[in-house]
Amino acid sequence: MLAAVAAALVLVPAVFSGGYPVLASGPSGVTLRYIPNQPFAVGIVLRNRSGSALEVEDARAVEPLGTLVHQIGTRLLPWNPPPCPKNASCPGPMLQLSPFTAATPKPRRVAAGRSIAAVLDYRLGSCSAVPLASSASPRAIVVTYAVGGTQHTEQLALGGAALLLRKPKPSDCAPRPHSDIAVTGAWAGSSAWTIPGSAGDTCTKTTFTSRWYQAPGKPEIRAVIRFPREVDVVVGIGIHGWETFRSRYAVVTTLRTDPKNYGGRFHATIAGRRGTTFRAYGAWRCQLR
Repeated sequence: MLAAVAAALVLVPAVFSGGYPVLASGPSGVTLRYIPNQPFAVGIVLRNRSGSALEVEDARAVEPLGTLVHQIGTRLLPWNPPPCPKNASCPGPMLQLSPFTAATPKPRRVAAGRSIAAVLDYRLGSCSAVPLASSASPRAIVVTYAVGGTQHTEQLALGGAALLLRKPKPSDCAPRPHSDIAVTGAWAGSSAWTIPGSAGDTCTKTTFTSRWYQAPGKPEIRAVIRFPREVDVVVGIGIHGWETFRSRYAVVTTLRTDPKNYGGRFHATIAGRRGTTFRAYGAWRCQLR
């Protein structure tokens, strides 16, 4: 039996968010960009303000009709961050959000006055759903919990954890060329680790720019070809956030497949730090801007 009772839970003002669709987080909610079929997660903290212990069983987003944002799982985690001494500067508590999975929550007991973390895993809809989709996104959750063997539900506004999806643009679902590129050495990566939604694989008459790649545990990288035969590798390191490494030797071939689409192959020896070298190579494809 499900019963609606006086609010036993309250949302603590602590929001955690992660995943490629997440652009920013603020008092009005978590801003998202549309990346087809891409998962992400939002973490919240619930405090038991009732006078007795309860067992939280689930937390489900209230999905508006036709939304592109769908909850795929819930994870309920202990929440007991260490206290910060008075007048001290302490780092903010962290919450593990990844992996973003279709997890079934395991019920957790929450003592009176204590808190629990809930990680809400989401996935954005496919491009086929965009034409008829609504721009609305979840702004509330329904929490199911038990007290003395009786189930109860409570709806809570998400506040700063509400989702704000930017309206998809036609270009978000337009087919784009995909290059096959690899980089060796200390910052090794490849197009197999393309960051979803990243801009790139575009060119002008003088320059090709790849998408961004990021292998596990490595910084972001991208390849830039400056025609006719110069290759740069841009790496997300250094005091300015990015460092560009230039080729000592490069061979670039070019093939025009139609008025807007170009491609070719390249291989280059790149000058690294402290006299070292590494390689960049592969097949590049782009649309002329």
